[in-house]
Amino acid sequence: MKAYGVRVQTWNDSVAAFNANPPAGSRADKVRDQLNAERGQLEKLKTGLEGERSALTTNSEHAVAAYNAEAEALQKRVQDWNHRNEAWIKQSTALDDERHTWTTDCANRRYREDDEKAIQSGK
Repeated sequence: MKAYGVRVQTWNDSVAAFNANPPAGSRADKVRDQLNAERGQLEKLKTGLEGERSALTTNSEHAVAAYNAEAEALQKRVQDWNHRNEAWIKQSTALDDERHTWTTDCANRRYREDDEKAIQSGK
């Protein structure tokens, strides 16, 4: 687009110079034809550049939409992981509480023969 802008500015300067001091005779027709040919090339170039800009805009919009979809999917995975992690923490805390209860109630208790008989009988 910068090169196109420079080329348009050069053409505008040439047209202004032509209009300010037009050559005489067949030279004027030749310069006018060159300026008109350059204008036609500039219009074709402008059309091509606008098409490229449109394609780039469309592509970038698709890229942004795809990125947003991936970010949303990642966010859902993170939330799912957080929920599973919370459940695991609750289970871990419950197991620690159970272990603590067992150590306070049973760990230092002496072995009794009644317990052995109950175990052997399947109770």
